[in-house]
Amino acid sequence: MTTDGDVTTHCPTCGAANQRVGKFCDQCGSKVEAAPDAVTATISDGNTPPDGAVSNEPASQDPAPSAEAGHARLRFVRLLNGTFKAEHAFDVPVGATLLVGRTDPTSGIFPDVDVTMWAQRVPTSQGDLYTIHRKQCLIRRDDEARLWIIDAEGYEGDTLVAPVGTNQFQTIPSLSDERAQADDGSRALVVGDRILMGQGAGMLIFQLVSLDEGATTDE
Repeated sequence: MTTDGDVTTHCPTCGAANQRVGKFCDQCGSKVEAAPDAVTATISDGNTPPDGAVSNEPASQDPAPSAEAGHARLRFVRLLNGTFKAEHAFDVPVGATLLVGRTDPTSGIFPDVDVTMWAQRVPTSQGDLYTIHRKQCLIRRDDEARLWIIDAEGYEGDTLVAPVGTNQFQTIPSLSDERAQADDGSRALVVGDRILMGQGAGMLIFQLVSLDEGATTDE
């Protein structure tokens, strides 16, 4: 039986067993010292927590490829008196279909792109009214990153497109040679095209720009 302080070990000199730590070896007379604790060496690969800490974080993985990978980032930016308004803009992600219009909680209409804050009411015989519809148009970017625009049902002809390089706005259905595969009256858009919605003081014009071609806008 041993008491506290009477821990036994092997003699470091002759190897005799059951020698009491802090005493002299019964066989060779050498001082018996306690053996040092074992130390495990760890080679860090840059992801191993220091000091033996255990991390609950999952092992790092390469991010999954984004639908935007390899495609230009496209944005519609408002044109006001020939100047870009950077704060009046919206992006069109690959695979998205966006309803553009005005929010109307009473009718339960909440478009993806709400232009109410940018639109103005126009005096009419029925009072001051918006000239932009609650459901103005749909803008779709397919899985191949091509961009299409189509009038909202019931409002055909109320959204106009001016192809890049021209100042002539045309109704969307009139451009039948640019229709989508489903022949639904949609028009393909390219960078530089402009779209117009509304009338008079309530009119809004947006131009399609690519954020990956050094396009800049004024604040």
